[in-house]
Amino acid sequence: MSINLVETLLYSIERLGLKKTIKVLQVYQEEDNEIHQKKQAIIKFTCLRFNISEKTLKKGRKNIPQRTEAIGVCCLLLNNMCEFSQKEIALILEKEKTNVNKYIKKYINLDINNKIDKILIDKIEVIINDIHNSLNILK
Repeated sequence: MSINLVETLLYSIERLGLKKTIKVLQVYQEEDNEIHQKKQAIIKFTCLRFNISEKTLKKGRKNIPQRTEAIGVCCLLLNNMCEFSQKEIALILEKEKTNVNKYIKKYINLDINNKIDKILIDKIEVIINDIHNSLNILK
């Protein structure tokens, strides 16, 4: 596999030149860092707003409303803001892929006219603002 990587890199250098190849790699690295920071912020602020720890979010076994809602919001935001697949979200949150699918479907269809849904929608908006503010500070 590493031989294939080196051959591909050499081919890219040959076609694009060394400087352009380095620029392309730097752009991908910056995008990876940005996605990683966004993912961390989503998890951090979701846990903060639902008053649970990251350990409880990922490994908790009790079906308490805060944890269940936090998982759903995390799934939705990771899907929408980072464009992660359900499989990737399942790996990040240490959940079953089928459960991630259920959470996304449930939380994408929240109804602003429903009192309980409205509370969740408001909380999601606060989390999104927290994330944007946090990422702007890092820039």
